Amino acid sequence: MKKYFLSVTALLLAGLSTQAQVCTTDLTQTTSKMVYGAFWDNTGGMDSPAYLRQEGSTVYIDVIDHTTGRLYEGVGSISNYYLSNVEDRIVSGDFDGDGVRDDIAVLYQTGSSSCRIDVFTRWGGTSSGSGYGFDYHLNEWSSSGYNPDNVNGRFVSGLFDNDIYYDIAAFYDYGGGQTRIHVWKCGYGINPSYQGSTGWWSTYGYTAGQITDRVVTGDFDRDGKWNDIAAFYDYGSGQTRIHVWESNNSSFVYQGGTGWYTFPYGYDAYKISKRVVAGDFDRDGKNDDICAFYDYGGGATRAHVWESTGSSFAYPNGNTGYWMVTSGYSASSINGKIALVPQGSKLSDLVVLYNYGSNTTRYHHFEAQNPLSGNEYFTYSHVFFCTKSAEQQSNELTSDENINETLSTNEFNSRPTKLYPNPTAGELNIVFSDKFTTGKVDMQLMDMSGKLILSQQFAGNETANIQIDISAIPQGMYMVRLINENGEQEVLKITKK
Repeated sequence: MKKYFLSVTALLLAGLSTQAQVCTTDLTQTTSKMVYGAFWDNTGGMDSPAYLRQEGSTVYIDVIDHTTGRLYEGVGSISNYYLSNVEDRIVSGDFDGDGVRDDIAVLYQTGSSSCRIDVFTRWGGTSSGSGYGFDYHLNEWSSSGYNPDNVNGRFVSGLFDNDIYYDIAAFYDYGGGQTRIHVWKCGYGINPSYQGSTGWWSTYGYTAGQITDRVVTGDFDRDGKWNDIAAFYDYGSGQTRIHVWESNNSSFVYQGGTGWYTFPYGYDAYKISKRVVAGDFDRDGKNDDICAFYDYGGGATRAHVWESTGSSFAYPNGNTGYWMVTSGYSASSINGKIALVPQGSKLSDLVVLYNYGSNTTRYHHFEAQNPLSGNEYFTYSHVFFCTKSAEQQSNELTSDENINETLSTNEFNSRPTKLYPNPTAGELNIVFSDKFTTGKVDMQLMDMSGKLILSQQFAGNETANIQIDISAIPQGMYMVRLINENGEQEVLKITKK
């Protein structure tokens, strides 16, 4: 095992600014996935996105101070290291057990069917101290018979065995529909311990390639542990399901092919690839939600969000999402460059690096809003944090004015379902969206744990104002699920006051 000691001092003590800075970042020369953790200020908050960047034969660690949007290039560096051997096999976590998620691990390819795990652990105090850096632990685990290409886009981290150290998991594609989840447990002294090729889950008839670039970890069963995995499985022809695996500390328990949420048609999973992240977007204190940026084409993009009930996912805002633009925002320009950051004590916000080309990048911030009534949404803002010249900055501002941003609840091709009044003391009115205007519609009222409170069936009618009386149920937040005869569904939140 080789160990490298790297540090920065004067660079990190430079004055902070939200203005554009001259830097050399070319996002095409960085890891295809950005990670997040306490890389800037290691007092515990996950405030800093980070990525690896290639220059010649040297790789640098770049860190962004989320509080200012300022980029710090070259916090660490290592020679004779190549990102082509890393691709998107990079994760963050607390791999050294210091109680802070401020470390990075990569699965580094060393041959056609050989690889190793390298771990970069942060050392030093806070960013305002005398400096900090990274220790580089190379070859913490290695194999001459493990093809890392078979886990591309399916390499994640979490507290899978329920100790203080983050572990690593990967969906390995054996071909012919055989898939296994391999696990490396981390413990004292780092040393990722491979749990064997049998894996923590194994099956035939499951094609790992159908979930590539759409795998995330979180607390989806709401048990307070960041140890579950969710993946968007592409069945083709617009049919997509969210599959979930729950950890029992020594294996993964698959929650079934039906999934926790199903689009029977009309949702192309590939249109969210490399743009899926888990967090606490409804700000309920649980990291159990999933956000995906859906590319509608022609610069139209929406941030779709699914909120966990503990045993299924609700889709409260439907395809309207938490944020939407009708033109001017290319979803592919943020591929892999999405990170979770805190708002207060909750991991509810997102930052993305938008690649404008010509070494020009902007830091976009999506801040979760949790109003007292109505559905949640994101507010959008951006700062310049990396540009080559003042002239280029001016050109970027002009291009950004072409973004047609709106928080309208109107769909591109259909009107939304409406619930009112919300909050309500008893009477709830439902106006169906277009997808519920024919045939029968099943309505389910559930509490936030997913428990069924009320169930009724209606005939869809686009002009009808259906009324239900919920005056007898206790005050609180509830979900209304509507399901049509084709299996399409919408889930919306209401508040009973």
